[in-house]
Amino acid sequence: MTEESIRTTSLPGDALALHLPALRRFARALAGDDGDDLVQDAFLAATRTTRPVRDTGAFLRSVVRRRSADRWKTGRARAERERAAAPPADAAEAPPDE
Repeated sequence: MTEESIRTTSLPGDALALHLPALRRFARALAGDDGDDLVQDAFLAATRTTRPVRDTGAFLRSVVRRRSADRWKTGRARAERERAAAPPADAAEAPPDE
């Protein structure tokens, strides 16, 4: 591989398309129905990268894995905030004062 081929400011669409089927399977294994969103995030990151990319597949899988972890952490934090903000279960069942 030449140094010039390593220095890309974005990955060409053909290189991305080759990885689509395997990347979608990987993303869906991590995130279920949200896998397609992760693939889209990875492709956007690939078109915007200014870092050298030696292995397109590894780069894309890395983005999917990181974004999946970020979404899991965000969802977990949201659930904890909602649980903390919810009224106690016994308060919801109490009849209104009349």
